[in-house]
Amino acid sequence: MVKVNAVILAGHGRDSRPFIYGEEKVFLKYRNKTLVEHVAEAIKSCENILDFRIVGSKDELEKVLNGQYPIVNQVGSLEPIPLDLLPST
Repeated sequence: MVKVNAVILAGHGRDSRPFIYGEEKVFLKYRNKTLVEHVAEAIKSCENILDFRIVGSKDELEKVLNGQYPIVNQVGSLEPIPLDLLPST
């Protein structure tokens, strides 16, 4: 089985509706967990995922994820992500 790396994009960027009910979409709760938590758990449970990072506002994501998952701080939607911060193969 081929193992791959994954990146979860959890930023608000240029979305025309970044907020729903006053919350950023990634922080909306479903069954007592945020959407970003559900996605991270699903990615982590995949056998063929070698490593992954969550890209978004580190301060906001750390409040929700409590250090459980690796986060790459990405504040501006036009800034490139340094390759050394992403998972390597």
